[in-house]
Amino acid sequence: MTRTALDYTVELDRTAGADQDEETFLVRRPDGTEQRIRLHDYDLVYNVPGLYEEVVQRQLECASPATIVSRLADAVGKAGIETGDVRVLDVGAGNGVIGEGLRDAGFRVPVASDALVEARTAAERDRPGLYAEYVIDDGTPDAFDQIGAAIRRHELNALTCAAALGPGHIPIERLIGVWGLLPPGSFIALTATTALVAEWGGAQIALNAVSGEDAPTEVVHTETFRHRLLMDGGSVDYDVIVGRKPA
Repeated sequence: MTRTALDYTVELDRTAGADQDEETFLVRRPDGTEQRIRLHDYDLVYNVPGLYEEVVQRQLECASPATIVSRLADAVGKAGIETGDVRVLDVGAGNGVIGEGLRDAGFRVPVASDALVEARTAAERDRPGLYAEYVIDDGTPDAFDQIGAAIRRHELNALTCAAALGPGHIPIERLIGVWGLLPPGSFIALTATTALVAEWGGAQIALNAVSGEDAPTEVVHTETFRHRLLMDGGSVDYDVIVGRKPA
């Protein structure tokens, strides 16, 4: 996505001690109107072109998309596989920031899923043609079947999920189910809060939980990194985990 001039300005709420899901910012437009938006109200954020990139990527310096892409590319390369042979399911895809990074790194990015219709609309508006399909996953069995059909149709062999796990986001049970649909030899790359990974018992135990007993997944890379700045000037750490099912 080419960054264009914005017809609004953004002022972050720097109130100290606000949790990630409490952070807000103010959008001011030339006509004098103002709109206060909670950062995690993604339906509202995605409706404004360029707003997600301005707040999350530029001002808060979110590193999860670039970290997932680079660590997955490293793991694929070490396995002797070309990125062009890796076909990705982008879970919790939002408006396509991660998918764009994957494409630019040479991956094939045929399918996205997200719970929000607004996310799909924004991806199609801002990054037309990035995904061959974009499935709205409302948590129903029908949506799960649609994802499974897309995995088979496009012969997907990798899954990414950036900063989309945990309370208020994608339930771990859903990720377990979707990952179970991908074939042997597939790669997974995800980021989650360091605290959440610690609650799971570490990276390998986390992947064991995602994999289930019938499809063990080996950790091939994990590290802690600064996910993004907080609006009050602090920051939050995440872990990136890259794994692969046995071939």
